[in-house]
Amino acid sequence: MAQKYKQLHFVTLQSLVNWSVAHLINRDLGFTKKFPFARIGDVITRSTLLIHVEDDVLYKQVTVKTNGGGAVLRNKNLELGKNIGTKTQYLAREGQFIMSKIDARNGAFGIITNEIDGAIVTSDFPLFDVNTKLVHPFYLYLLSTTKPFIQYAQSCSRGTTNRQRIDVDSFLSQKIPLPSLTEQNKIIAAYRTTIAQAEQYSTQAKDIDKQIEKYLNISLGIEESSVKKHESGKLYFMSSNQLTRWDVWNVSTNGYSKKYPLHYLHNVITMQSGKFLPSKAQKGGEYNVYGGNGLTGTHNEFCFTGKRIVIGRVGEYCGNVHLIDGNYWITDNALKVDKIADEVTWDFLAIALQALNINQYRSISAQPSISQTKILQLQIPIPPLHTQNEIVEHITRLRKKQKDLQQKSLTLRQQATQQFEQTIFSVI
Repeated sequence: MAQKYKQLHFVTLQSLVNWSVAHLINRDLGFTKKFPFARIGDVITRSTLLIHVEDDVLYKQVTVKTNGGGAVLRNKNLELGKNIGTKTQYLAREGQFIMSKIDARNGAFGIITNEIDGAIVTSDFPLFDVNTKLVHPFYLYLLSTTKPFIQYAQSCSRGTTNRQRIDVDSFLSQKIPLPSLTEQNKIIAAYRTTIAQAEQYSTQAKDIDKQIEKYLNISLGIEESSVKKHESGKLYFMSSNQLTRWDVWNVSTNGYSKKYPLHYLHNVITMQSGKFLPSKAQKGGEYNVYGGNGLTGTHNEFCFTGKRIVIGRVGEYCGNVHLIDGNYWITDNALKVDKIADEVTWDFLAIALQALNINQYRSISAQPSISQTKILQLQIPIPPLHTQNEIVEHITRLRKKQKDLQQKSLTLRQQATQQFEQTIFSVI
């Protein structure tokens, strides 16, 4: 029996289940006392369903995202068994609870969904059968996304800083509030109702991108190209009088304008890479730093000033377009764009460049990138200045509406989490 003397706790050696301090002091993570408690290990049981990976069989594989991202398929495509190194793996079943031993301290927990059912996973991702007579799997998942729960997972992790792994036995010894299944279902229903409302706003926000595309096509007289894709997916056919270039990537253009003249970008803008400034050298300050993915931080110095466009040059999201002004730093992972044509405004140019979806022209490699040459050989239609201004004003209104919808969606998601935590924790 433990004896308590102010800040000291004494236990007999025979009473030790594990060496976790959290376990020794019966830490409850701040859970409310209005529900009964149960050990995690009493509501989930380690799965022992193993299979042998056959060379000529295709398999789904599962992984777990951090920060409450849940369980997902590792790859969209199935993997042939001969390409899988670990030949003895666990078989995932719908409704099971799963964690990543390495990333549990970063919130890598999830529930196996119907899509993932039948996937295989190594011992680095322990699977647990859930006693559904006691706990709803989604209730357990919601618990695992909370900050106190993740902090507990961190306290149960052992090993070097970069390769810490969760001590599963210590984790299973933690007690959690366990409302009745009826109460759990009410908690889950309330959460899902709020999330459904958030999803509606998110869908409406995404639909605005389609509205903008349709509006631009009508305003600029964009018509679908007469390029026809062969059924094989490899060959393209088009009239020779449409060709201004012979490179393959140019053939993928979506359409062209009969309403306004097309201008090659090399006659509209100039481009050059920014100046080297690694993230570790960014000292923080009043000046924004723009890199391959847009705004990356701040610095106490600037190297450029004035209104211009920045295009991401390196990274998965290279080709992203940002219109900026003031004093700032552009790194060599981005391209500094200066306008040399008076017949186009900065705001319309930014919209036109965004509509080009420049990312589709990136070079596929370990580090995706986009070259100045490819960008400068693209074309955009340029209407009269008054038409450009009308287009900018209309799209600005749509973007504001989209931003408002996104904010409403985010707010509702936060509310759903707060409502759940207010139910489960005594202090938020």
